[in-house]
Amino acid sequence: MAHVNLKSFGVLLDVEVHDESLQPTVDLILPPGWELSEEFPEDGHFTLTGERDGEYHVLVDGQQAGTSLDADVALHVLDAQIRLRIATLAPDYIFVHAGVVALGDRALVLPGDTFCGKSTLVAALVAEGATYYSDEFAVLDETGAVHPYARSLSLRPDDGRWGDDVPVEDLGGVAGTAPARPAVIVLTAYAPGGRWEPQPRQAGVGALALLTNVYYLNERPEACMRAVTRAAASAQVLEGKRGEAAEAAAWLMRALAEAPAPSA
Repeated sequence: MAHVNLKSFGVLLDVEVHDESLQPTVDLILPPGWELSEEFPEDGHFTLTGERDGEYHVLVDGQQAGTSLDADVALHVLDAQIRLRIATLAPDYIFVHAGVVALGDRALVLPGDTFCGKSTLVAALVAEGATYYSDEFAVLDETGAVHPYARSLSLRPDDGRWGDDVPVEDLGGVAGTAPARPAVIVLTAYAPGGRWEPQPRQAGVGALALLTNVYYLNERPEACMRAVTRAAASAQVLEGKRGEAAEAAAWLMRALAEAPAPSA
């Protein structure tokens, strides 16, 4: 069986795959930027059991997280469980559910829940020339800077089912490698037929939106509050419903290019 000890954002994990034919696909869903580790995987043990063409089971620390699944669903469950563990336990980072792109050292952050259209808008921003950071997490350090979590984009069909995970390179884009400072925070969701007419909001509104989308706020409330407050302190905050992503993306790229350089 395939077996890997890894370290990601300071979190030590072990991933074991019984069907080695699935290992190449599992490698694709491991967290971006992960490193092999020789340290004891004290933060979690993940197991994908089952045999080729059979039913698969996902165990987290020996407990069932999914049972009698086909391979595709089992891989999605494993992916989600690994991401959740890292977002929960990363010692020096705060994970916010958000899409992120950047121009140079200026980041545009799109906090929001699943199915609000983050990935579609992020893909449109990449098509406009933005550097890709994530369609899943804004990873904040204690200064409020945002770090890349450049996993493949999850582009869903209109019916909301799981879609394809698309590497940003397949969209003609590039992934960021260095932290950036939030210059624009956008509070938006897709509305069919909507017009993109965003309104400016105060920094506190942006900080609250980030805080609302923090993973496991109750575990480290002071660190979370400090990180999101610093992230939003010098960012332009915009709010409004959007229609088609391309229209909003072109507008937002101009706003990001013209935004004042955020201070540390």
